[in-house]
Amino acid sequence: MRKLALLFALALAVTGCSGGGNKVVPKTDLGDAGEVTDGAGDIEAPDARGPDGKGPDASDGTVGPDGQVEETGPDWTVGPDGETPPEELPCQPDCTGRDCGDDGCGGSCGSCIGPDVCGANGLCVPPPCQSSKDCPGDLVCNQAAGYCVECLGNEDCGDDAICGPDSKCVPVHKCASDKDCKEWDMVCDKALAYCVECLAHADCPETAFCKDSFCLPDVCEGGVQGCDGNVIGICLPEGSGWQTVQACGAIQYCEAGVCHDQVCPPGQAYCDGELAMQCDAIGKESAQIKDCEAAELHCVGGECLDLVCAPDAMFCSDSMTPALCGSDGMVFQPQAPCANGTYCFGGACVPWKCKPAAPVCNGNIVTLCNEVGSGPQPGGTDCTPAGQCCYSGECKPPAEEICDGVDNDCDAKVDEGCDADGDGWCASVKQVVGKPPVCPNGGGDCDDKVKETHPGQPDAPGDQVDNNCNGAVDEGLTCAGTCTGHTLDAYLCALELCYQAAPVTAAFSSPTGDNIETAWEAVAHFGNPANSLAPKAGASYGLLATGPATGTAHSTDLPGGTSIGDPYAKDGYQTFDNVEFKIVMKAPPGALGFSVDFIFMSVEYEEYIGTSFNDKFYIFLTGPTTTGGQKVVINSAACSNPNAYYDFIEPGTGEKRCYIAINTAFSEPCSNPTTNIGGTGFECGPPDSQHGSSTGWLTTKWPVAAGEQFELVFHIHDASDGIFDSEVILDRFQWLYGPFSAGTFPWAP
Repeated sequence: MRKLALLFALALAVTGCSGGGNKVVPKTDLGDAGEVTDGAGDIEAPDARGPDGKGPDASDGTVGPDGQVEETGPDWTVGPDGETPPEELPCQPDCTGRDCGDDGCGGSCGSCIGPDVCGANGLCVPPPCQSSKDCPGDLVCNQAAGYCVECLGNEDCGDDAICGPDSKCVPVHKCASDKDCKEWDMVCDKALAYCVECLAHADCPETAFCKDSFCLPDVCEGGVQGCDGNVIGICLPEGSGWQTVQACGAIQYCEAGVCHDQVCPPGQAYCDGELAMQCDAIGKESAQIKDCEAAELHCVGGECLDLVCAPDAMFCSDSMTPALCGSDGMVFQPQAPCANGTYCFGGACVPWKCKPAAPVCNGNIVTLCNEVGSGPQPGGTDCTPAGQCCYSGECKPPAEEICDGVDNDCDAKVDEGCDADGDGWCASVKQVVGKPPVCPNGGGDCDDKVKETHPGQPDAPGDQVDNNCNGAVDEGLTCAGTCTGHTLDAYLCALELCYQAAPVTAAFSSPTGDNIETAWEAVAHFGNPANSLAPKAGASYGLLATGPATGTAHSTDLPGGTSIGDPYAKDGYQTFDNVEFKIVMKAPPGALGFSVDFIFMSVEYEEYIGTSFNDKFYIFLTGPTTTGGQKVVINSAACSNPNAYYDFIEPGTGEKRCYIAINTAFSEPCSNPTTNIGGTGFECGPPDSQHGSSTGWLTTKWPVAAGEQFELVFHIHDASDGIFDSEVILDRFQWLYGPFSAGTFPWAP
C-alpha cells in the first residue's frame, strides 16, 4: 500500500507541474524508502512519516491541505519540462589585480604589510590622514597627498638617515671619497661628507636621471619627440621631463609627437545625423551610442529626444548646412550652406581637414578622406606588415628621417635627432621642410648640443664660438676703453655687459653707508695664474667684496658706515659692510631670460658654518612683469646640512633652502676642495681664521619678459661683524633666447 500511495503522490506532483508552476518535491530521509517500478526504472520514494513515525515531516517544508509536505527550501525543483536543473557551480574566488580584500567568495586576497591599509580597489595603500595625529606609529601626514608617510624632510629621519624621494628614510653612510661608497653602489658627496645615489646623471642607470642626489625613473626617452598631454615635447636628454616644442590647437589632439585634427568633440556626446555618438577623451575617435531614427526619435546633443533640435541652438541640419533651432525644438531655420572647402561641424562652417576622396594617412593606414572632408574614412590598407609607413596618403619604404613632422624611417618616432638641444632650431646637418613642430624656428643650428647656439643668438664676447651660426667667430666685438680697472665702463665690460643691450643706468652703492672705493674692481685674473679662476668669457671679470677686493688679506672693516637688518634672514642678526652693484636694463626682443656666472668665497669657512657669522651674496631682481614689482632674491641653493641651518622653506615643495653663503650645498669643504682658488687669500689652509673656501663656479639663470625694463642688484654683506670678509667674482652676463631651467646650478660650458 505504501508504494501505491507514494506513486499516486508523485503522479499528482508531476500533474501539478504541467499547470504552469513548479511543484516542490518533498525532501526527507531516503533511508527506508520503498521502491516503485514504473517500467522506466526504479524510483526511491521518501518516507512520508514524520520524525516520530506518526505523520508527515514538515521539518524541511510545510504541510499542505492534502497532508503532503510542500518543500520551501531552495534545494531543488522540477522544471516545467520535468527536468531538474543542474547544481549551482561552486563560487570561484577572483583576486585579479588585487593584493588584499574580499575575493568575491567570502575569502581574502591577502593582507597588507605594516601600517598599510586595503584600499577600495583591493591594493595596499598608506593610511589616509588629514593630520599627523591620524598616522600610526612614527608616520607623519603628507597633507597634500592625504596619506601617511615615513618622512617629509630629513628632520623626520634622525641623524643617521635622510628622507628619500619616496618619502622613506634612507640610511646615511659617511664618506670622504667615492671609494668609501662602492659597497653600496653610491658616490661620495664630498660637500655633505656622505654617500648619495648620484651627483650627476651619469651616476644613474640608463633608464634613470639624477635629481637631488637620488636616481629617479626616466619620465620619457631622452631626445625623443612625444606628447606631454596635448603638447608636443622633446624629452630632455637625461629623460627627466619634457621640453615644450609646440602646443596643439584647440581642436587638435597630440599622439606620437604629432598634432592631429580632432574628429569629434572630446569627451562629449554628439549627433552624426540621427546617430547618437560618444567621442573619446582626446577627440580621436567615437562610438555609436544609439540609432535615434530606429527609435522614432531625433538626435539632439548626443541624446535621442522627441525633438528636432536643441531649442535656440545652432546645429548642423546636414554635413553642409548650419541651422538655427526654434525655441520649441520642433522647427529650425537653415542658414547659408557652407562654401567649398568647408563643412558643417558644431553648428558652424569649418575648413576641410582633408580633401574629400583624396588619399590620406590615418596613422599608418592608407585610406581616403570622407566625402565631407572631416577626416579619414574607416578601414584602408595598413602599411605596417610590409615594413612601410604611410606618408602623403601612400605606403612608402623607410627613408632617411628628415625634419618634416613625418615618421620617414617607419620607427614610430617623428623627427628624432632634429633638435637635440631643444632650442626650437633644427640641426644644420638635417634637411628641414618648412617649420615642423620639432623646430618651429627653422633649421641652421650649427651646434645642436648647446641651446645658446643658433641663428639670431647674440655673439658672446671672446668665447671663440660662432654663437649665431653665421660662420664667423666673435665678429665685431669691440668695447669702449679697457675691460680692467676701477671705472664703471671697465666693470660693465668685464661682465660682458658692454656687448649686450646697453644698461639704462649702472652704479655702485652701500646701503650701510660705507666707503666702498676698495670693494670693487675689474681684473684680468684674481689669485695665482694657474688657479681655476680664469674668466669664463672675455678677458676679465668683476670683483665685489665686503673688504678690499684685491690682495690676500680679507679681514678688514670698510671705513665708515653702520649696521642694518637683513629682511631675508630669519636669525635677526645685523649686517655690516653692505656693497651693491645696481643696473637697470631692458631685455631685448626675443629674450626669454638671462644668466650670470659667479663664485662666492669667504674667510668664514669652515669654522662658522651654521652660525650667525653667515655672510651672504644676493642677486635681487625687480621687474614689473617678472616679479610683479616685488624685490626677489633669485639665487639660492640646497643647504649643506638643513637640519642644522636653513634660510627659508620653499613654498609648495617644503624643501629647506639656503641663500648663497657658507651654508649652501655647493660649498667645498677644505677636506677636499675641487676648485683651485690659490693666491686669493680665501683658499683653505691653517689657521682657519685667515683662510676660507668657496662655492666653486656657479651660474644663475632667471626669466624676464622680452622688452621688460628691470632692476638687477648684486649685493654682498658681512653678517654680525665687519671683519672676516667675503667676496664674489662676477662674469659672463648673457641673454637667453632658448628654453632653460631657472635657478642656480654648478657652472657648465
